[in-house]
Amino acid sequence: MLRDGKFEFYTEKDGLSSGYITAIYEDSRQTLWIGTSGGGVNQFKGKKFTHYTEKDGLSSNYIESLCGDREGNLWIGTTNGLNRFNNGQFRIFTAREGLSNQSIKSLFQDSKHNLWIGTFGGGLNRYRSGTFAYFDTGKGLSDNFVLALEEDKYGNLWIGTNRGLNCFDHQFFRHFSDGEGVPRGRVLDIYCDPGGTLWIATNDEGLARYKNGIFTPFKSTGEFADHIFYRILEDHQQNLWLSSDRGIFSVSRRRLNWYMNGSSDFIDWHHFQEGDGLKTSVCSGGFQPAGWKTSDDMIWFPTIKGIAVMDLRKPRFIVKNQPGIPNLPEETGLDYTDMEPIPHMTVVRQLPVHIEKVVADNSAYNPRSHFKLPPHRKDRILFTAIDYAPPGNIVFKYRLLGYDKKWTRSTNRKSVAYLDLPAGEYEFKVLARQSDGTWSYEGDSCFFP
Repeated sequence: MLRDGKFEFYTEKDGLSSGYITAIYEDSRQTLWIGTSGGGVNQFKGKKFTHYTEKDGLSSNYIESLCGDREGNLWIGTTNGLNRFNNGQFRIFTAREGLSNQSIKSLFQDSKHNLWIGTFGGGLNRYRSGTFAYFDTGKGLSDNFVLALEEDKYGNLWIGTNRGLNCFDHQFFRHFSDGEGVPRGRVLDIYCDPGGTLWIATNDEGLARYKNGIFTPFKSTGEFADHIFYRILEDHQQNLWLSSDRGIFSVSRRRLNWYMNGSSDFIDWHHFQEGDGLKTSVCSGGFQPAGWKTSDDMIWFPTIKGIAVMDLRKPRFIVKNQPGIPNLPEETGLDYTDMEPIPHMTVVRQLPVHIEKVVADNSAYNPRSHFKLPPHRKDRILFTAIDYAPPGNIVFKYRLLGYDKKWTRSTNRKSVAYLDLPAGEYEFKVLARQSDGTWSYEGDSCFFP
């Protein structure tokens, strides 16, 4: 069987010095820099990889962070010091030059040209005018293990640590407590969107949002919340892309806000795994930046077996009215928000959906036959969808007309039970969503009194 993989994938066979990728960064010259675990730094330009290792002057072959500055330098954080690379030459900074710790997990240059250095055990360092200053728990930081750095629209520095989230206004640190709704544990990435909202990726509690001074965790969203998220990127269609320990997610930022504002009952996301072209669903995290959206509209994520690349330039669209597919009536449960153009998806075929059987107490009924159910019973309706994608990627919507007031979405079960339905006539309808994010148009239904 051949499938249209949505991701391209680069491995050691393509020229990478190591398959375990840690950090990815694009500089101002549109050159891509790739940090590896054990293989040093790789430069990717013109479809060719060039390697830099300890033999070339790098302090360590184990790369933990990458960052460029406005002077054209590439800064490389390793397990054994900080490196500055320019014109083919490395300069190494260690404890001798003022670093508080030589394991550099995160790097970030702010709008005032300060280089911020998050260390694994030595707190936060600032490099300015050739001098290092350091900030640790004794100066207000919640933890000395710093994993993520980001600047908001007001110029405040946000710091993700092993023990929660901090905000630094360049005078004082503020550590947010559990009572404020902030995620506990390790904060692996922080993203400030164009509107100033912060999105926070965590190791223990999935994704969280900070908007208008309020933290909102996405704890009650089922599968979407039950992941370790490593990196948050946004494309030109306002979709957030999140790498995780179990694949890559794409979700509309607008839909997330609708859900948290109570305008939507669920979050509709797209989950990419091996069946979508990934060599592995295990992405890399705990490094910065653990993924990058390049200037040519491609999204790059590091994994433990290479680099996963989504090309958003490919003409893959879901359209509202395709040839041969009629307009959807309102009762199907699909509205225009379900059919928005999404550049990384395509409708290939309809997904067959079938109601398998209806069970009332201990008796089974063929949904294709004419049957009547007895009163005072427990009814159970079983349904399925035929798709050769991983079954965990199929999402169902169902509704019992005459009883349910709205459609219900299900990701972890293919049956629904009703207890003591009142006398009357009912029609059960079910739809399925393909693994590529498109809803089946026909679905299936059965009628019974």
